[in-house]
Amino acid sequence: MAGTSNRSYGVTCSTQTGYAGVYGASNSYGVYGLVNNADPGAGVFGRNDGGGYGVFGQNSGAGSGAFGLSSSGTGVAGTSSSGVGMAGTSNSSYGVTGSTQTGYAGVYGASSAGYGVYGLISGAAPRAGLFGRTLSGDGYGVFGQGDSGAGVFGLSATGVGVYGISTGGGYAGRFDGRVRVNVLEIAGGSDLAERFQQSGTAAAAPGTVMVIDEGNAGHLKVSDAAYDTKVAGIVSGAGDVQAGLTLEQEGVLEGDLTVAIAGRVYAQCEAHSGSIQPGDLLTTSSVAGHCMKATERTLAAGAIIGKAMTGLKSGQGLVLVLVSLQ
Repeated sequence: MAGTSNRSYGVTCSTQTGYAGVYGASNSYGVYGLVNNADPGAGVFGRNDGGGYGVFGQNSGAGSGAFGLSSSGTGVAGTSSSGVGMAGTSNSSYGVTGSTQTGYAGVYGASSAGYGVYGLISGAAPRAGLFGRTLSGDGYGVFGQGDSGAGVFGLSATGVGVYGISTGGGYAGRFDGRVRVNVLEIAGGSDLAERFQQSGTAAAAPGTVMVIDEGNAGHLKVSDAAYDTKVAGIVSGAGDVQAGLTLEQEGVLEGDLTVAIAGRVYAQCEAHSGSIQPGDLLTTSSVAGHCMKATERTLAAGAIIGKAMTGLKSGQGLVLVLVSLQ
């Protein structure tokens, strides 16, 4: 069925029975509507005053139940003055999926009071009420813009309002500009770290104690002297404890070595000069990259790296350290 209109609606249908105002099934287009002028008409218009669908599209193959294509405007647009501009619901796949190859928006929705795009999923993960995908680096799978309010808004009573995941080493989320939160909880690690450039060729292993390299501004090197007041931190990642919050300034203060400067981190320690007990102050050792119990208080000032939270009776091993440079 094709509908063409220069002033109003190409095809208009309504239903009061809780099903579909318009239903179309085809190997090509289930329903196709065209508007030729610039007026706010509709190629296809469906209205439902009950609990069904104004327009409903279904595809049992690999195509689309409803498909919108535009060379310069919007393929499918949903607007609402008080409710939902566009809603997608799925029990097994994606409520709404949008993709773009042109650097614009895979899915676009606008609303003056409700939701421009609303997706709901009732099944278990991994499912998506709203799914957007982009295959290039300059487009957006899902794009939200807020001139005064929120470009993207997520609301949750007990779960997660907005969730992002990365499996390929990229970023689950990225913000270019200021970010404000009321409460920030870090669940992926237990230390505050900074990225540094390391002097030398061999990368320091996690748990290595690092000191300031006086010969290279801003660089760190592996510690190799006892009671070194240039102690800077411990390389993050030992004992499967990762950095919780990492600081750097791209292009100015950056590097490949993530070093804990506060918080809890496992460190390489040696107990040759004395066994380590929880609560002991720790300092650098003459054993490269290791720390030891600080027994000489006159030498320890300015060379303390933190407090031991676990013990080490003899030999060398990992000790959980509460980093607190002093």
